[in-house]
Amino acid sequence: MSEEEQSLFVNCPVCAEELEIPSEAWDEFEEGDILVCESCGAELQIASLDPPEFDLLGLLTECPSCGAEIELTDEQLEENSKVTCPDCNTTFNVEFEDAE
Repeated sequence: MSEEEQSLFVNCPVCAEELEIPSEAWDEFEEGDILVCESCGAELQIASLDPPEFDLLGLLTECPSCGAEIELTDEQLEENSKVTCPDCNTTFNVEFEDAE
């Protein structure tokens, strides 16, 4: 595999999930663009392309009832925190899986 075909691997700072970014996709990114971890919903802003550096902007979760995307506040990130969906008013607990 040539260097041009290699992917960039980034560990999510929230859940430690390894995110794979194909080199073709990485070439299209610019500083300030945002990646979202598919595992936990963390929003990562690209702070630097070379070397790759990211800033954590926030976390997104999905309402288990209606599927609406909800951005979590710092208070809601605490363990056993309850979140109320602004779309359907369903209240649910925020749960995070431990990184292996």
